[in-house]
Amino acid sequence: MNPNNGEIYALASAPDFDLNNFSQEEDNAVFANHAISDRYEPGSTMKVVTGAAALEEKLYTPESSFILPGVIKVGGWPIHDSHERGTEEFSFKTIITHSSNIGAATIAKKLGKKALYSYIEKFGLLRPTGIELPGEARGDVPAVKDWSASSLATISFGQGISVTPIEMASVYSEIAN
Repeated sequence: MNPNNGEIYALASAPDFDLNNFSQEEDNAVFANHAISDRYEPGSTMKVVTGAAALEEKLYTPESSFILPGVIKVGGWPIHDSHERGTEEFSFKTIITHSSNIGAATIAKKLGKKALYSYIEKFGLLRPTGIELPGEARGDVPAVKDWSASSLATISFGQGISVTPIEMASVYSEIAN
């Protein structure tokens, strides 16, 4: 994807099929373009949206420092990073580059539900991209009024929402731009 204008340079989907014998294909799923039609939880790739929102709102700088425990409880649920660790100091930049769930949740707490949702919307995750191919799905992000006590934290690191691969490619293209 061209980060300057969103032009798609290449798009692939698997499994593929033989164009010479496509009428004999029994599994219609092979005709789907999974990059535009399938939704998934974006996981850690969503942290860039949380981080960009906090930077844009001038809540933190890349050098901002955080003391992060190994586990936090949000809405009664434990949140931890992918690797067990004790309390450590992280910079904002390290939270993003080392993919800290606890760090993303901490950033999101200061950002707030309405602001995070607003940036999710600004990055285009609430509407189809408009790619000129049939079958485009759009992501699913619950309205703020439907968020649970833990939604702000989990959405900040890409759980509890769904997006398409083309939507996330578009987000990263905007960041690159």
